[in-house]
Amino acid sequence: MSRKAEIAKKERESVMRYIQAKQILSKDLNINIYRGCTHGCIYCDSRSSCYQIDDFENVMVKENALDLLGQELAKKRSKGIITSGSMSDPYVHIEKDLQYTRKMLEIILEYGFGINILTKSALILRDLDLYRKINAKNRAIVNLTITTFDDKLCSILEPHVSKTSERFEVLKTFSQAGITTGIWLGPILPFINDTPENIGRIVDAAHEAQIKVAMCGEMAGDPMCCLILLGMELDELSMSHLAIPRIKRIIRQSNVKDAKILLKKAMSFSIAADVRAYVQGYMTQNFPKEFQKED
Repeated sequence: MSRKAEIAKKERESVMRYIQAKQILSKDLNINIYRGCTHGCIYCDSRSSCYQIDDFENVMVKENALDLLGQELAKKRSKGIITSGSMSDPYVHIEKDLQYTRKMLEIILEYGFGINILTKSALILRDLDLYRKINAKNRAIVNLTITTFDDKLCSILEPHVSKTSERFEVLKTFSQAGITTGIWLGPILPFINDTPENIGRIVDAAHEAQIKVAMCGEMAGDPMCCLILLGMELDELSMSHLAIPRIKRIIRQSNVKDAKILLKKAMSFSIAADVRAYVQGYMTQNFPKEFQKED
């Protein structure tokens, strides 16, 4: 069965339940229209028992979410940026027909708020018109999770959602539309997708797609990964709270030789010359004494 056929089958088999929510926005303006997911990612931590989501692939739809969202936004004085996609992907399979996420965007636009959204699905392209309008009125930021550059590995790790190459095409389209785009790099899985080649090719593709934001989770806190990401000319670099201290510790300690080895590895990737210069500049500017002294 082809990948498209598998995804189509998953769409047909998607089940859902309706639930009533007491409130829809968190204090920091985060929203999850759905609870659960059908992408089938083998590493998904949202399945953890600590979140108490039984039958995770039987997606729960917060039936009154749109009414609650309108009510809550009407009460707010400042027009902040709403985030979505932290627990459940806002573009799960049932969204194609249900269109709750699209309706959410329409409400956000109506009340003049911004949106910062994270997904793995190319279905987000359907709503490009709304992201453009929100961006003109406030700000829209579109992020896609990127785990591996290899489409074949992607189909194993994330079997029921858009492959990596499709996600980068989505990022290109949104970037060309003048919308801020970003990637969530992770998880970085030891012995699976933690190779220099994989991370380097993701960086190259991200540059080609003109992304402006990069985010990393705990497992992307590898020192070499941090160095490479520092070389991406971004408006914003949001990393795990452990990642930056870890790389600084490696450089600032006496093992300057190891730091230079890491930098040399970062420089070996097929990334643009200006990116290499940026990494070099970052190192020498932030750690001039430590990094420039002789081995």
